[in-house]
Parts: sequence; structure tokens; C-alpha cells
Amino acid sequence: LGRVTPGTGIPIVAEAEVIAAKPDYIVVGPYHFRDSFVESLSPIVEGGCGIIFPLPNLEVYRGSRGSGFSEVANLDQQLAAAAG
Repeated sequence: LGRVTPGTGIPIVAEAEVIAAKPDYIVVGPYHFRDSFVESLSPIVEGGCGIIFPLPNLEVYRGSRGSGFSEVANLDQQLAAAAG
């Protein structure tokens, strides 16, 4: 796509390119499309890739063989509990 996120320079790439790269993690900014990303990226999540949604709360989806997605790890809550 040749675009980057404003202020950070993080490249914006097509889903097909991401799937072909088989990354360890993917950062997804538009959290309001979370369910769509979770569904469309399920093939690489099953292979071990994690999807990071930094907003509105930091969440990480990890694949689990056979069931699709493991529980959402809400890191904000975990950090608050550890601090508290």
C-alpha cells in the first residue's frame, strides 16, 4: 500500500502480505474492526502469531491449536493487579 501511520512511520501493509510474512506479532490500530481482523488473520494466528490491539485497552490475541483463539489477555488489568 505504500502508506505509514502518522507520526510513527509504521508501514501499513495488505493482509496478504502480512500472512505471507508469518510474523510473530501484528499490531492492529483500528480496534473497532477487531472481530474482522481476528477472523481474517486466523490462519497465521493458528501458526503462532499474536495480534496486538493497543486501543482502547491493550489486548493480545494468541492462537491455540484446534480452538482458534485463546482467551484475550487484558494486559492493562494484569498490570493494575500486579501494581496493586
